[in-house]
Amino acid sequence: MRRALILPGLQKTNGSIVATSPVTGIISPTKIATFSAQKHALHGFFGSLRQDLASQGSKGISITLSVLPLIDTKNSHKESQTPSHWEKYSSVGKR
Repeated sequence: MRRALILPGLQKTNGSIVATSPVTGIISPTKIATFSAQKHALHGFFGSLRQDLASQGSKGISITLSVLPLIDTKNSHKESQTPSHWEKYSSVGKR
């Protein structure tokens, strides 16, 4: 079904699929298991879609999953109720 819906237009234009996911799709901080699991699923879905397109010979279509870092805000602390995990993972993605 997804082939019938998106591939023809993307192939004609050498199109792109771009999605965003928070870093919790890669790491799993405490207290947000359900949220983290949903973001892990995004990585799995787009990774699988990328492989499906490659195996079908769909050239010119790019898939990008942009991973956003942890953002230290008042709301994020309130939601997690564990401010310490921000310190633990704050260096993820930093060089």
